[in-house]
Amino acid sequence: MSKTPWQRTGLSTLREHAAGRCGHPIGLVDGPVDGTHPALTKARLRGTHPSAIACSNPDSPACRHGTFIAGQLARLCPMSEVTAYSIFCEASDLSSCPVVRPSHLAQALHDLLDRKVRLINLSLGINGPVTGSLAPLHRAYHRAEREGVVVVAAAGNDGHGDANPLFRDRWVIPVAAEDAEGGVLPTSNRGGAVARGGLLAPGYRIDGLAPGGGHTQMSGTSAAAPWVTAGAALLWSLVPEASAAEIRDALLLPDVPRDGDIPPTLNLARSQRWLARQHPRVTSTVRRSPMHDHLDPIPRPEPTAPPLAAASTVMPAQGSIIPQDCGCAPGPGLGFVFSTGQLSPRFANEGDQREFETQARELRVPTDDFFAVLTKRRYLARRICWVLEVAQRPTVILAPRSEAELTDLIAALSPELSPNPELAVTGTLGVDAGPERCNGLTLPQVSVTELSYFTQDALLQRLIADVHLDPGATTADLERAARRLWTLLGVWREPGLDDTQRAKNYVALRTTSIYAKTVALAQMTAGQFWLSEVSTQAQSTEAGRSLMDVDFQYANASGQTQTFRAQIDVTNLFAFQSKALFAV
Repeated sequence: MSKTPWQRTGLSTLREHAAGRCGHPIGLVDGPVDGTHPALTKARLRGTHPSAIACSNPDSPACRHGTFIAGQLARLCPMSEVTAYSIFCEASDLSSCPVVRPSHLAQALHDLLDRKVRLINLSLGINGPVTGSLAPLHRAYHRAEREGVVVVAAAGNDGHGDANPLFRDRWVIPVAAEDAEGGVLPTSNRGGAVARGGLLAPGYRIDGLAPGGGHTQMSGTSAAAPWVTAGAALLWSLVPEASAAEIRDALLLPDVPRDGDIPPTLNLARSQRWLARQHPRVTSTVRRSPMHDHLDPIPRPEPTAPPLAAASTVMPAQGSIIPQDCGCAPGPGLGFVFSTGQLSPRFANEGDQREFETQARELRVPTDDFFAVLTKRRYLARRICWVLEVAQRPTVILAPRSEAELTDLIAALSPELSPNPELAVTGTLGVDAGPERCNGLTLPQVSVTELSYFTQDALLQRLIADVHLDPGATTADLERAARRLWTLLGVWREPGLDDTQRAKNYVALRTTSIYAKTVALAQMTAGQFWLSEVSTQAQSTEAGRSLMDVDFQYANASGQTQTFRAQIDVTNLFAFQSKALFAV
């Protein structure tokens, strides 16, 4: 059974340790909060002014976002007092709101610092380039550092190679969003300040509060930031005498290497052990508190409101600070991928290319030997832009979720394989990479969960071994059938970035029954029936499963046809055949 976000982060256990202790006060800069929500009536929630904890328009993006984030903080760390500062207007469309500039955010920070908060959560973003000077904002961050206030912020949902520019300050902890399987969410920013001084925290389909007493879900870095803020508050509850710098170090774990684009995952058990070494009186042994039952995570509520829509869809004025959420549960721009293509490693920039060439010379290998260099210099492998080409066209940029996928990508470049082997990639589709990610090349990013590499000849040999041929059929018959199927399925020329092509690729690469049927039908009719057409149709079940019917039509010279159907379930990341091949 997969672990819950509470278990993966260690937050549930940490709450047991801190049960009954007063958490440090948290400041929240966001939209207004529906303080009348039943889940918040007993929370230690207050506003910098009355309108901060009351919504005049519960359907506004600002109220929905502010209520969700405040609810997350109250749920994750119920001992802490949360002071809300509302920075967004409550119009139904943010484009009709006044522009919120960095100077406005700086003023909000100073107001919260005046109120003696010890942590600040910033689940905010920006629409387009920054307008206005960032100097007031950095002065506010520097004041927070001087006064010992930890600042946590959403890294951004643009799929870029750095944090939101508002938060590129050494004192701010930028938080990237983790997907359901522990990898980075494709839409999440990573690299740059995120990789150097940030964390990865749960950010996919997080349950939370909706105005009016309801519940909803949010995905993205907004939903991820409160896990880090709450974790910091709980650690501080255990060691009140710790400095803000020590709490940051405990979260960021200075002994964990940071040499890739993806920051380390929030690990509060390890953070607690690090803090215990600095303050030996702190025990790391779990003692069940009498308040434990009260503080256990509440049962997952059924959503009663739609997932929060992406803030970018409301099109506020360019340069305006906005609620940084992402409608990823699921929504446009995200989906699952099962694609085939050929790997084309590229350099992100000229500096990386020069470093690669230097290391190639030191290793005494040719400067085009990616396998030799990346095997020995993995820090360069983490910086490579892994482009997947389909039909010799750059199609997507592959983002390995972990060192395991990175190892597989390097191995696919081995000279022991035939030139340009085919890759089969399973993953999650994200937004286009920014031009800085791949030396100006802007392509959709795919967070890679699993990949394999092979040649077409090797695939044919596997089919020969696996497909049962009737007497009289030859391997040449099977090869002709396979190549005809591959052509009509488009397996080598169409990227599997939608459910239709995912299903076709699955039939071609993961099943054998259609190959056997094609050979058998040709043999039974002395070659009179041939595969003439492949079509697909989407459907859904009463249980909400998403199915793709892949129909194979065979015809003869007299116009007679026979059709057989493969039904592929494409609901989840890994597709599967839900019914055996059958005639229709």
